[in-house]
Amino acid sequence: MMSILKSERFQNDKRQWEEMIEGLTNPTTKNETQRMLTELIQAIKKLDSNHGIASIGGELASRVEDSKNDILSLRKKLDSRLKDYRRSQAQRPAK
Repeated sequence: MMSILKSERFQNDKRQWEEMIEGLTNPTTKNETQRMLTELIQAIKKLDSNHGIASIGGELASRVEDSKNDILSLRKKLDSRLKDYRRSQAQRPAK
């Protein structure tokens, strides 16, 4: 069974997010984005664990679909928050 968490694409994205988060200077933003990344990883672990038994019944298939939507939403929020932060930092005048 293919694991999203172990996939090359996710591992590359995760590494990029971790590097960006590590470089954040605002503690509030850093904590917020780290929390978002942790939530995303937990949602992917949940989906990975349910994926193997998703074909058993409609209720579980529905939960898998919900998990996919949660993951998509979390990824978008994390990407957006990091982009917004970078944009705000680029617009700040140099000291």
